[in-house]
Amino acid sequence: MKHQEHEQETKRRASLWCWAVAVAAVLVCPPVSPAQYKLEFADKMRMVNCDPATNVPCFRLKANIVDAEGAPAAIPLPDTTLLAKSINIHTGRKEIVPFYASVGELNVKKSSRVALIVIDTSGSMLQRMPSGQTRFDAAKVATSRFLDGFEAGLDQVAIVPFESHQVAPRIRAAQFATTVEQARQQIEALPPPETRNNTALYSAVDNSLDVLLQKMANDAGSAEVMLIVMTDGKNDVQSGDDPGLLGPEGTDIVGGKVAAAGVQVIAVGLGNSSSIDLPALQRISTRSYLVSDEESLSRVFSFARELLLNRLQVTFQSPEQDRASLGGQTLRVSMTLTGASGSIESNETVWSSPQMGLPLFEGDCEPAELKALLADPTLRGESNWWAVIRPMLVFLGIGALIMILWFWIPRLVWPEQYIGNVPVVASRGRWASQAGTQPSGGGRPGGAPAGFSAKAGGGASAARRPGDETIVQPRAPSGRTRLGNRSREDY
Repeated sequence: MKHQEHEQETKRRASLWCWAVAVAAVLVCPPVSPAQYKLEFADKMRMVNCDPATNVPCFRLKANIVDAEGAPAAIPLPDTTLLAKSINIHTGRKEIVPFYASVGELNVKKSSRVALIVIDTSGSMLQRMPSGQTRFDAAKVATSRFLDGFEAGLDQVAIVPFESHQVAPRIRAAQFATTVEQARQQIEALPPPETRNNTALYSAVDNSLDVLLQKMANDAGSAEVMLIVMTDGKNDVQSGDDPGLLGPEGTDIVGGKVAAAGVQVIAVGLGNSSSIDLPALQRISTRSYLVSDEESLSRVFSFARELLLNRLQVTFQSPEQDRASLGGQTLRVSMTLTGASGSIESNETVWSSPQMGLPLFEGDCEPAELKALLADPTLRGESNWWAVIRPMLVFLGIGALIMILWFWIPRLVWPEQYIGNVPVVASRGRWASQAGTQPSGGGRPGGAPAGFSAKAGGGASAARRPGDETIVQPRAPSGRTRLGNRSREDY
């Protein structure tokens, strides 16, 4: 009995000790609240080709884990081998578990990183901040902060100024530095602001997107791409500036272009809400920040660097088994990441297929993605014969339809054209002057003009005069029709 009581007391003390440790752990290290974080897409949804591993189309998504303020969030994630199984893709019709997932620098093969930074050099950038620095000098320091951890061979950065003069030529002439020394030289070469300079914000973003999209088209692979726009004012173009600069209409034009491009655009407003059009910044970017001092500005550029480095990349198979079935469809996709502390959800992204024709691939699966796909035999789709047979059936069906339209429909519409020639008995002449057979080649019997008979009595008919009439004789008993060549006087 005493032994049992001793065991019960030991268990009670152990239980109290465990509760005390758990409470202390919560007080010292409070758990991560999933509601404070979200997944924010950093690129548009892209369809990729995973041949020869599978003939089923695949999609690639990229996202960042951010907090309520838009800053990168460092939260514990499942092990790399279990990360894909911790993610659910919601397509509206079915739930899909991706076959591949990785986070930033944990990738086996690191992707190249491309960043274009455009800095406002309008006259207002000469204003001084509480520290005594001008806004322009603070922008240069923050840009240098972005270069921390620059990796030659992976990173490419271009730093370009903009105001309201030579906007398009300057941005389109951007040179992407491949070393940190080249990038710092571009920062030092930035022209100082001038009081006559205005702010062509919308045109700067518009041209910057064109440069990045062209860069993505020229570079093979799935590079991590980002555009950073730093300004201290509103879009302001006046007479004497470049012709054709975007005015108020640029909000919708550039906002639509940002959404279609899928490029992550970070807009940084340096100043206060009275001097900066924050709603416009939010419209023409995927993430915007409003800062008022150089320390906050440098911190935002550090955030941008982390967002570029630590992206969650997810690859999953299409809900349809082939590209033809995706034609004309619109997929609304969201994502949920489930970790030890709960679930983190994303916003919704939309993928649309052209209404006519097959949707085009926007890249190929990377080696790591192919390896993960081959590791799961259920995803290879070797038995998907329908994807091979259906194009053949479509071809045969179109061929049969063409034959029906070409050979059968005309016989229904114009049946008299297909009756054929009615044979003519050679012994029955057509005209009264014909005896026996009809001459071949349309000859004229007896020298009489075709269609006219000889005069009664056997004599030759008189020469036809302009006033003569052609009279059709009644049908003869033999069934022939005779045409008489007689004048009015003959009757």
